[in-house]
Amino acid sequence: MRRDVVVVGAGPAGSATAALLAEAGHDVLLLDRARFPRPKPCSEYTGPGSEAVLGRLGVLSKVDRGLGRRLRGMELHAPNGGRHLVRYQIGGQPRTGFALPRAELDAALLAVARRRGADVREGFRVTSLLSQEGAARGVVGRDADGRQTSITARLVVGADGRHSVVARALDLGRPSRWPPRLGLVTHYRGVRWDEDYGQMRVGPRGYVGVAPLGDDLLSVGLVMPMPTDRLGSAEVAFEAALADYPDLTARLAHGARVRPVHGVGPLAHAVRSCAGPGYLLVGDAAGFCDPFTGEGIHRALRGAELAAAAADRTLSDGADAATTASEYAAARRAAFRAKERLCALIQLFVRVPALMNYAIGCLNRRPELGARLGNILGDLEPPSRALHPAYCWALLRP
Repeated sequence: MRRDVVVVGAGPAGSATAALLAEAGHDVLLLDRARFPRPKPCSEYTGPGSEAVLGRLGVLSKVDRGLGRRLRGMELHAPNGGRHLVRYQIGGQPRTGFALPRAELDAALLAVARRRGADVREGFRVTSLLSQEGAARGVVGRDADGRQTSITARLVVGADGRHSVVARALDLGRPSRWPPRLGLVTHYRGVRWDEDYGQMRVGPRGYVGVAPLGDDLLSVGLVMPMPTDRLGSAEVAFEAALADYPDLTARLAHGARVRPVHGVGPLAHAVRSCAGPGYLLVGDAAGFCDPFTGEGIHRALRGAELAAAAADRTLSDGADAATTASEYAAARRAAFRAKERLCALIQLFVRVPALMNYAIGCLNRRPELGARLGNILGDLEPPSRALHPAYCWALLRP
């Protein structure tokens, strides 16, 4: 079997890449070991900067018809009880972020890929790569009936997450810079949530995020240190870590947990290269950082646009593959590097309670500067503005 492109992984990054390349006229095969819809551990929140990408991919209208919920901001809670509501506003006009249930979002994006012409194979587990002269040339895997199949392709796109088979086969992993952390995610129903914003609560050992998904449903994502011993039950670990947030625990007690606790970790992943001979990596497969600022969905969708543009240059214009890979890597750096640095700085405050207490106080004393930071975190303004020494001093000075 010979295809132009094989995309491994049908999450947001993979489905969006497949949809864009199929729309451009390429023969695209999209593979995923799961069958959709399926649950996915995720904070299920993305900032207002994702609105344009969701619109270009044709799923924004689904949001306004009940796929998730628009939120006007996120309320930050410091360990000492201080609070600051991060709002989004450009040119005097309010903007909204999005709480998006991953099972429904992923299924909607997969449907877009199908409609635009991608050949989708669910229940197909990729086990290894085909290579020739040091370049990726396809994949090997087993279909839903257990039959082993080899598929050759001009290009392989790895969109299969932080434990990417594609990245592992190419030996692209590198050690994470942060101490390992574990994410635990579940849903609650029956908890009254009148606020039109979510919450991020920083505690002594981690943090917890709450996003109202609509229809009396809350997404609760908790981040804690990676256990040094065997984890045991995810539910027990979740309840034990949730005890660090007694106000939230009391509020959640009015409802019921309606989904098993799903875990994911470690919450950091890096690769030596996101592109090379015959391959591109996109989404979490291309690198993943702690999700405190809600980076994952926006980064996946915007990265898919960059990957599709790079792949199209190679497939349509006959551009040199090495040049295209270099251009794609440069495009990702331009799109994401400053935000990565800002996220790393914010992680320092999240990990040191005294710093987070101080920062929330500064945001409340200087609301105009806090509003700018909110827009930057929501991908509405360039993150380089928050990294400028003058801005940092103005916000954080005593």
